[in-house]
Amino acid sequence: MNPDMNLEPTTPAPATTEPSVATLHQELQSLRLHFSTLLILLLVVNAIFALFSARQFLAIRRQSTEIEQAAYDYKRNLEPKIKDVALKLWAFGQTHPDFAPIIAKYPRPDQTPAEAQPATLLPPKK
Repeated sequence: MNPDMNLEPTTPAPATTEPSVATLHQELQSLRLHFSTLLILLLVVNAIFALFSARQFLAIRRQSTEIEQAAYDYKRNLEPKIKDVALKLWAFGQTHPDFAPIIAKYPRPDQTPAEAQPATLLPPKK
């Protein structure tokens, strides 16, 4: 048998008694430090999130006004030109029989379907 192996039961170490007042005070200070650090970290994270949210709100507002401006410009400037070109193509197709099958597939550009109602756009706010 190996002499290094000790098969005799060992007695457990005696349980520690109550911690001293100095140890408790040191642990309390450590807890206060951790708590304060976590509170400060939480405030920093909250401030960063608030700044991010504010920047996103301003970006969305800016994009919204840009989209309104683009839609208003399209409705005011480009749509009449597109309708004019479509009417000219329609008139060209009426006079040239080669385009008759193509024109027959599409309604006349100046006629709107009964269920379609034109959208009204207000000028963008400045």
